[in-house]
Amino acid sequence: MRTLGAFGSVLALSGAVSAGVFDSPRTVPRGAYEVGIEHLVWMKPSFKFGLFEHMEYGLGGRTDFGLHIGVEAEEPTYIGIDLERRIIGGDRGPMISASLGAHYRDSLRVDIRASLGFGFPQLVSYLGLDVDLPVSEEPEASSVLFIGVGFSANPSLEYRFEALFGLNEDGDQGVDIGAVWRF
Repeated sequence: MRTLGAFGSVLALSGAVSAGVFDSPRTVPRGAYEVGIEHLVWMKPSFKFGLFEHMEYGLGGRTDFGLHIGVEAEEPTYIGIDLERRIIGGDRGPMISASLGAHYRDSLRVDIRASLGFGFPQLVSYLGLDVDLPVSEEPEASSVLFIGVGFSANPSLEYRFEALFGLNEDGDQGVDIGAVWRF
């Protein structure tokens, strides 16, 4: 019951949360879920803050379903979904995952993401590419290279830190700092 109360409290915060990547190649086990809160700071081309919430549920077969909600200064609310599958690896050693999803902020976009990493007993280091493809007539896709590390404080809590490098003309650069709780 306490777990459901904590999950409900985090869901209540979702009305106040935009999108960095915040994704390691690890996936959620079948029947389990995790909730993450991420603080996003874009430093280039302009300085702005965002707050995102990520909720993922393990579907089995190294696959999970995610819901992402966020807000960023002077931007419309972000909402997205994705399906992620770990293609290679377990929680330790080399791992690769891929995900496909969609998000809406001011227009609908398809998300394609791939990440590779290496897991240690209490640490995972990873890097990947996140590509957003516009569904409308907008001609330009955007992509972000992300490099991150996750540190497990205990089996149910992981802290994550990511550096974000935009690969489009604007050259956005930022950092994500947050935590993930596993239930």
